[in-house]
Amino acid sequence: MEKLQADIFKLDNDLIDTDITFEEYIQSIIDEHSDKGNLRYIPIDVKNEVETDAGFYIRLFISDNKEKPAPWLQFLNSFITEDESSKMLHLKSNYPSFLLFLFNDESIYAIAKGAGSNVIKDHILINFGLEVMERLIERNASDLRQADERGIFGSVIAQSRFFVPNHKMDDENTFGKFYKNIKAFISKDKLANELGLQTTKSSLVVGGENSLQIKTKNTIEEIIYRIQKLDQLLVAPMPPQHRRINTFRRLGIKELNRPFSGTSMFKYHLETLLVKFVFTEYKLDKDVEIYHPDIFKYLTADYLTFYHADDTSVNKDINCSERVTLQSVFELFNLAPDNEQDFVLALKSIYGHIVDETQEYSFDSKNLLAWITGEVDTGTNKYFKYDDMWLQYEDSFVTNINNSLTYLLSKMGKNEAFPVWNYSKEKERKYNLNFRGSTYIVCDTAIVNNIEICDFFKIDIPNRTATFYHVKNGWGQSIRVLCNQIMNGAKQISSIINNRNEQELQVWYSRIKAKNYVSHPNSPTFDQIKELFNCSTFEYHLIYGSTATSGRDLEILNSRSTIAKLSVLSCEGEIRSNYGMNFKISKVLIT
Repeated sequence: MEKLQADIFKLDNDLIDTDITFEEYIQSIIDEHSDKGNLRYIPIDVKNEVETDAGFYIRLFISDNKEKPAPWLQFLNSFITEDESSKMLHLKSNYPSFLLFLFNDESIYAIAKGAGSNVIKDHILINFGLEVMERLIERNASDLRQADERGIFGSVIAQSRFFVPNHKMDDENTFGKFYKNIKAFISKDKLANELGLQTTKSSLVVGGENSLQIKTKNTIEEIIYRIQKLDQLLVAPMPPQHRRINTFRRLGIKELNRPFSGTSMFKYHLETLLVKFVFTEYKLDKDVEIYHPDIFKYLTADYLTFYHADDTSVNKDINCSERVTLQSVFELFNLAPDNEQDFVLALKSIYGHIVDETQEYSFDSKNLLAWITGEVDTGTNKYFKYDDMWLQYEDSFVTNINNSLTYLLSKMGKNEAFPVWNYSKEKERKYNLNFRGSTYIVCDTAIVNNIEICDFFKIDIPNRTATFYHVKNGWGQSIRVLCNQIMNGAKQISSIINNRNEQELQVWYSRIKAKNYVSHPNSPTFDQIKELFNCSTFEYHLIYGSTATSGRDLEILNSRSTIAKLSVLSCEGEIRSNYGMNFKISKVLIT
């Protein structure tokens, strides 16, 4: 019998409409993929006895792609001789794929090869592989217990999964070393008892994040048997000697759509609480910053386009280098809602999407309800919304984050003193101008490759140190975007410095000059800025403004903004591990 090594995915039941069958849902996935002009998948019959003996229904689909010229052939033909071109006429490619669905009355599992995983990627249960592994590990391992006590699991997974672009679970600098510990604490006996997987290998044969990776080859009967055992493992209550790796979870469609307070749905209750909070901030004349749900594309896009549902022919553009608030978008359409009802109507009526001219895409139009993020407390549970998703987290999750932050803040030393910020007279850009002069160079909105490296920076030539500063008013959800800007800026400036790319550095300096930031008589010259190439120590410094009189550490630790706390933890880890940069936070008093 032929064998195959395969990753097992589980489809997220919460994404499935209760009005359709599993078989209809599977067909809708295939149809939706084909309707987008992608590879067409055709159904293939399986032997009756395989389906009957297994107790699972099986549906198999194969990609119906025919051989075609390699996509790069036309490019080569543009600069090679005709004789050489004729030699390559036979070059054609075919990338076959398959999707195998196995389902019973309760669950749908899938195996994909080739490009098949792209078809189901938006339908799978996030962290399914980790959910299986947490049921296989035992908490009596000392290293694992220490990681648990330090609050590693939930917070590091959250940072990696949702706050760092292009994360990898095996990355040594994020969750990797703890992930390897988890794998090491799964015994062969456990694999045999729970998954029916007999192995003599000393190294682990299972792993995975969103899928369960079984790193041995199996027959179709063995794969089905593994899935049967998986199904039993996931249905059974979590044994007391085991623990959950993850202390937060995403709310699925079924839970969000469940009845709440009569005929209303729970998601509307959460949205109502969030809108009330945002409306209160708006009425207090506080700038309410908004962001497209795809935060990572938003940060590198060229501009934003907004339109009103009553007149879709009129588009209003905002450059992505500008700070975008609800107030600034409302002004584009001459709106100034004075009560909560009109405020909600405005949020529902205005749509916006991001445009990236270099990638030639216009991405995902959403109304402003999807652009607002924040946290709510229902009295019984805590939730936060970002990227148009809702997550619930436990109190222990916040405790673990605060423990990590306490340690991080202790390493930073004392709060650095900066000029008092009169926010009513000076918004962020005007406040940054206070730093023009011989010590600092301002570079607010001077972008390189669509990335703002920082608001201002300084070079300490004797100590070969460079410090990059980013400023934000308030400690809250906007800190997440600022931290993503820092991570992008750190990547960009590290690339320039490590490659000694004088040309890109000159581009950056010319854009700084174009904004008249170096008009001060003592402003650094380009030759002085080139001293960045001779620096050996680099630091990013996050400065946030606050009206609170309490100290930096006390304010951050007592803050209710889980999003902000997770963001700075992920930012510090990312720039330290990937770019060798230090990270510091300081608070400036706002009057």
